[in-house]
Amino acid sequence: MIRPVAWLHAFEHRLVLRRLAQGHEPNGLRVLLFHQLYASRAEADAATGLPFEAFTVDQLAEVIRSLQQAGYSFVGPEAPLAGRQVLLTFDDGYASVLRALPVCEHYQVPLMLSITTHALASGNAFWWDVSYRQLRRAGRSHAQAMGEVNRRKTHPPRTHTPPQTPLDRPLTVAELQSLAAHRLVSLANHTHTHPLLTGLSDSALIDELNACTERLER
Repeated sequence: MIRPVAWLHAFEHRLVLRRLAQGHEPNGLRVLLFHQLYASRAEADAATGLPFEAFTVDQLAEVIRSLQQAGYSFVGPEAPLAGRQVLLTFDDGYASVLRALPVCEHYQVPLMLSITTHALASGNAFWWDVSYRQLRRAGRSHAQAMGEVNRRKTHPPRTHTPPQTPLDRPLTVAELQSLAAHRLVSLANHTHTHPLLTGLSDSALIDELNACTERLER
């Protein structure tokens, strides 16, 4: 059975596609933001990390195909604004983003990856997945676990936990380098440890951004 969050996102994406296909949206740039990308609905239902959009590879292809048929152009981050455009982006740097590249190649769609760099070199799981899983196993509800994870963003914990499943795994440095060299892919700064930026001082915010940029440019 589909988890409530997965069912909700699947339902919402159908409504959005219908609205966009009917041509009710004015000119402008729309941003499609994802985190994980699942091979199947069964894999999404079995995920134990922080729940995200629960989108599958087939659903991503459907979204792209539907928007292109409705007259939308997929663009990269540096494209000038013109008409109805879509920017496709994946946050954080999960290895499952590798599944998006064949879809983007098939439809010739640019892909922007917003990378959080703290897990790249170590290969450890992202701290929010570790925290969410620990809290759920300790008996916290989904809402309680999400609230605690959001609270921890003020001072992100430094975890050293290996990925528990392939879905937990961040991209390796070699994988990111290969993606960055692809003509359809661009990289963006998503901070080093993924803190709550509104809770940082100006100097701490700059340090987060600089740390991410330095590691992406190595």
